[in-house]
Amino acid sequence: METIRTIGLFILSGLALSSCHKSLSDEGNIEANKARAAQFQSSVANQNYKLTAFYSDKPIDYITTDAVVKSETDLWAYVKYHLKDDVNNFGGDASVIINQNAIKIPGNDAAQISRSYSTEYDKSFVYFNFIDDAYKPQQYKLSEFDANKFVIYIDYTGGVKLFSKFEKLQ
Repeated sequence: METIRTIGLFILSGLALSSCHKSLSDEGNIEANKARAAQFQSSVANQNYKLTAFYSDKPIDYITTDAVVKSETDLWAYVKYHLKDDVNNFGGDASVIINQNAIKIPGNDAAQISRSYSTEYDKSFVYFNFIDDAYKPQQYKLSEFDANKFVIYIDYTGGVKLFSKFEKLQ
């Protein structure tokens, strides 16, 4: 009887320790993502970036409403022209000035459009709250960044990720 009680206590102790380990692991991930979010926000602040690539991680037929069926990962041809010449100036105050340059979004011929950006995080991801192709708010997940670029993505249908790469202008 004493052996069974000892084994039972050992199993319960193991379960308690493993649940504490999971909690500490989640807390570590949150702290790591908090630091990564702060580093990213700091790296883009007061810098100019330009969209340079749009692609998926798996081949897809991006335009599903036409009769042509394609299977491709390079989606640059589908980027709206007004985005291709935009320069995004990320301010240190979480504002972004979009310099539209020569090609303007239809319906807004302003030289500059002002929006905001921010980062968030949880135990799984760093999020980048930015804009979509119509300059409306859109939440992305941060894939990677360094001193010269950042890559963000959204989850698309069928488990596909759509990536947008921005490169720093010197």
